[in-house]
Amino acid sequence: MKEHSPCRLAAALASCLIVGMVCAEDPTNEVAVPLEAELIVESPQTLEPQRSGAAFREQLAANDANKGGITPLNVRIILRLTNRGTEPLQILRGGDATQLNLTLEGPGVVSISPHAAVTREYRTGKPELIPAGGSRDLVFSFLGSGRRAMETWHYWTEPGQITLSATYAGQLLDRRHFRISAPPVKVEVVAP
Repeated sequence: MKEHSPCRLAAALASCLIVGMVCAEDPTNEVAVPLEAELIVESPQTLEPQRSGAAFREQLAANDANKGGITPLNVRIILRLTNRGTEPLQILRGGDATQLNLTLEGPGVVSISPHAAVTREYRTGKPELIPAGGSRDLVFSFLGSGRRAMETWHYWTEPGQITLSATYAGQLLDRRHFRISAPPVKVEVVAP
């Protein structure tokens, strides 16, 4: 039996991880799945006084440009996935091959790149069964988009009606990928 050096094994593992990440972003690897997505957000949302107005928008713009330390807007978002098929579906929940992408439209909406540090390992996610006709809720705790919800943070800074849309890129247990969009929802943001 031929022995391999630790360096050669590490290089082979790194190349497999890079190939895995490329496949995760390859749209030709996407399949149609019988899932329906519903976005659930409590409304109304109360605007935080310290996170509103022109001064806060300027602070967000400075954070985006200078890699500052503003935290994301904590809002509980539920993405309900319902299996409309006749067979159960096994998905991987969480992990780097899945991501939620949000779009916000309305008065005072600002989106920034947080420049947040993340660890470099590739996270695979945990298997979860969605039975035929059944649903699973994916719960997110803040308005973040992209890989690990760390690529873009979204804020509302003025009272008014916000339209929130979501697209979820997911992965099946067999490593095939899917993308599903939820119909937009209206969120009323009110002054404190």
